[in-house]
Amino acid sequence: MQRDKIYGALILAFSALLLIYLSIADWAWLLCMPRAVPKDVIGFTLLINWGLVFGWEWYVIFPLWLVTVLIFGIAAWIGWTMMTTPPPVPLEELEELGLDDEEETA
Repeated sequence: MQRDKIYGALILAFSALLLIYLSIADWAWLLCMPRAVPKDVIGFTLLINWGLVFGWEWYVIFPLWLVTVLIFGIAAWIGWTMMTTPPPVPLEELEELGLDDEEETA
């Protein structure tokens, strides 16, 4: 049963590392990419038209980043659960103790 804990630790580490790497890569690409905002757009017009501030990249990459966080977050949770859950008691030990289903119900 130690193999399950090792697999859980590997899943947790792999998903956490990928989540960190992809988050840094996505946000660095989004925040460092230069935007071409027209110079005649100032004040109230800029508040109405957010498409000039946030380019098409935000509308594509941000939802994909959210899906990535969700998937790798669930994978990390599964790895954590596999790593911390105690192994089940083998059936041979229950039979040695003399615990049968009939005795437990009586």
